[in-house]
Amino acid sequence: TSLLYRMTNDKIPQISVVGIPDLYIPQQDQLGALKQFSNNLFSIDTLTIPDNSDKSDGVEVLPDADFAIPAETDTLLVIDTAEQDFTDQALTEIDRYLQTGNAVFFINSPSISDNLQTGPTEDGLISLLQKYGLSVQNNIILSSNAEFVNMGSNGFSIFVPYPMWLWSSDFNSDAAYFAGIGRLTFPWASSIDVKNIKGRDIKEIIRTGKESWSQTGTFSLNPQQIAEPGSDMLKTFTIAAESSSKTNKIMAIGSSRFILSSYLSQQSQNLDFIFNVLSDYASDGALSGITSRAVNIYPLPELPAQVQDTYKYSNILLLPAIFAVFGTWRLWKRNKQD
Repeated sequence: TSLLYRMTNDKIPQISVVGIPDLYIPQQDQLGALKQFSNNLFSIDTLTIPDNSDKSDGVEVLPDADFAIPAETDTLLVIDTAEQDFTDQALTEIDRYLQTGNAVFFINSPSISDNLQTGPTEDGLISLLQKYGLSVQNNIILSSNAEFVNMGSNGFSIFVPYPMWLWSSDFNSDAAYFAGIGRLTFPWASSIDVKNIKGRDIKEIIRTGKESWSQTGTFSLNPQQIAEPGSDMLKTFTIAAESSSKTNKIMAIGSSRFILSSYLSQQSQNLDFIFNVLSDYASDGALSGITSRAVNIYPLPELPAQVQDTYKYSNILLLPAIFAVFGTWRLWKRNKQD
């Protein structure tokens, strides 16, 4: 089907990415999994924001070096990494593009570096999204729906649930992006508040489970130092939202690592979801279903604590009860024979 699409279409949808360096070594390319998954149905190009800080190293860089989004861009992906500074000129160019262009923002507040240090928020991107009714909050969301991470040293390692890498299957059924999607993973997610804007349709499209809570102010990313939440802290949070109008669509996903190769979970379908979004944004839905995969995991629905306790204690008591009944029957039968 993908070959047929390429043969019958003169133009392949153009996806421009900003915020991730363009690496020529495939093993180091954080967009490598996305590029491979797209199966040449999209042309994915990385845009570089000029770094004026190089002037201090004796390299001549114009103080206002231009950053331009190509006119042929069908969808812009903005990835807010801690290593990338968005200059005023780059923010102005992104703002200009958003007047009529479609975009997906992957954004954290605070920013989190690869060595697990939290840093200042990219206020320019935050303010830009607020103009469209999407407000990324300065927090990190934790959840009992946690992915397992590998911990250990000196040849010893164990897999433990890490609440800051949460997964969700709570999707907005009104959105058309979840065909074949069973679950999505959000490494270090921030919540998103929405605000009505005249002329725009605002949707909350992904929420966390009910057993979720947030860290604010001082952040502790070490899984061994995460305190247990109080019952009054548990609630659901919006972690992805969309703002659309007659001229464009803008989506905000509260995790800057949502599509990066090193952070993809085998149990989740982040790339399938993004492919569905890009199919709608960049090709008006023409690519929907081309790479749809069978859902190999169906997350169990969340159960109230009382129901969970009922199942737990039933399992604890049921097996001994069965053996007790069986033993009583054997004794009764033996005594009857004697």
